[in-house]
Amino acid sequence: MRRHRAGERLTDDELAWLCLLLTHLPVRDHAWERTDGRDEDIAFWAEVLRRAAPELIAAPGSCSRSPPGGTGRARWRRWPWSGC
Repeated sequence: MRRHRAGERLTDDELAWLCLLLTHLPVRDHAWERTDGRDEDIAFWAEVLRRAAPELIAAPGSCSRSPPGGTGRARWRRWPWSGC
């Protein structure tokens, strides 16, 4: 995400590797905790979803949303549709 914030785009190989790593729950949770809902973060995850292989979009898809009214794991858990 740092590179994206600096205006750089992930290569196809980097994006594929990121999507694969995100299937490992601790990695996905780490990425999700660092996504704070800024426009740059939303743009990053939207790009990942557009470019990801269909079978790998679930994990980055979970990083692309935050609930209305705030961000962070504690607030996310309060939403009944979150499944947490």
